[in-house]
Amino acid sequence: LRQIKDAEELRHLVRAGKITSEVFVRIAKRIRAGQTEREVAETLDIELRKSGAQKNSFDTIVASGPNSAIPHHETGNRRLKAGEPVVLDFGGVFEGGYCSDVTRTVFVPGKKPKPELLEIYRVVRDANKKAFRALKPGMLWKEYDASARSYIEKKGYGAYFTHGLGHSLGLEAHDPYDYAHDALKAGVVMTNEPGIYIPTVGGVRIEDDLVVTKTGARRLTPAPYLDI
Repeated sequence: LRQIKDAEELRHLVRAGKITSEVFVRIAKRIRAGQTEREVAETLDIELRKSGAQKNSFDTIVASGPNSAIPHHETGNRRLKAGEPVVLDFGGVFEGGYCSDVTRTVFVPGKKPKPELLEIYRVVRDANKKAFRALKPGMLWKEYDASARSYIEKKGYGAYFTHGLGHSLGLEAHDPYDYAHDALKAGVVMTNEPGIYIPTVGGVRIEDDLVVTKTGARRLTPAPYLDI
């Protein structure tokens, strides 16, 4: 029952993804050098509440500079510097108790990012798009994971993608799912979050919430990607 969402559940999840994406757009415009990770996280949390979130679906992650190479960094007091990446991973619990889970990576304005970081961003963005296009009913989770992982490996960054491609989403940010045995049927909601994390250099993660449809997948999180 938890693995496959019905029409009413999907209505809640669509709304949660839309609102959270709108919050990202507003916050991304306000990021500046000199802010601390904690200040950005607090602003995100406030905007989520103003937009109808009852609470966070998990603790907001803001990982800047070298911290962006830590997939589950604990947000701290480091100050953002111009040109460096900032990973924003956040979500809220909205009407009906359903969660959103969105990650976007931005670059602090004021300085051109390093070419290697821009390349990493493009690879992660393209891996995300490949997984979205590949997702279809009947696919096993390991096949879904491979749809992005194989591309990242082909680009030479396989060793730096250190977690699974996604997880079930619903009443919890990590909803129950039998990944080892159950195929991804229509009505399943999965995250799509490829990432590359290079110590001392930085990291990029891009995460969307997807629902499996009868013919493929639908993106529930319209937050924009960077055009680089």
